[in-house]
Amino acid sequence: FAGLLLVISHAFAATVQDEHGTFTLEKTPQRIVVLELSFADALAAVDVIPIGIADDNDAKRILPEVRAHLKPWQSVGTRAQPSLEAIAALKPDLIIADSSRHAGVYIALQQIAPVLLLKSRNETYAENLQSAAIIGEMVGKKREMQARLEQHKERMAQWASQLPKGTRVAFGTSREQQFNL
Repeated sequence: FAGLLLVISHAFAATVQDEHGTFTLEKTPQRIVVLELSFADALAAVDVIPIGIADDNDAKRILPEVRAHLKPWQSVGTRAQPSLEAIAALKPDLIIADSSRHAGVYIALQQIAPVLLLKSRNETYAENLQSAAIIGEMVGKKREMQARLEQHKERMAQWASQLPKGTRVAFGTSREQQFNL
């Protein structure tokens, strides 16, 4: 029985291309810290609960429908300046960080745990979907994430069919001092 467990625990190996190059995990991560809200969204979509989130020290920064899928988590500070001490104290086995915002602390984060570097802050809609797919694969939920992305695609097509022919739509995000398309 112990031999079977050993084989099963090593059966998961996932390799993807992240913003830093080839990224591989030998086992399914159990203690994940995310440094962007979109990464928490992606995990919630496949019922994976991070132990730490850079939530800007305010749980309400996470959308209510996403919060409903997440257990209480430990705040690791702000997205702009996550607390390395708080992250290290959680003993993560995976940190998911933004390729632009967290480039300056990437090496320090690597001293704590493997770091999956993806776009979030300045990503396009297509890049957001790609990041979600990569996250799904890295947490052992590739099939579930693909199903969620297909569901999203169908929902978008349904909404598009309700618009007058030729209508263009732009997706955006807003913050207190900023609006991005």
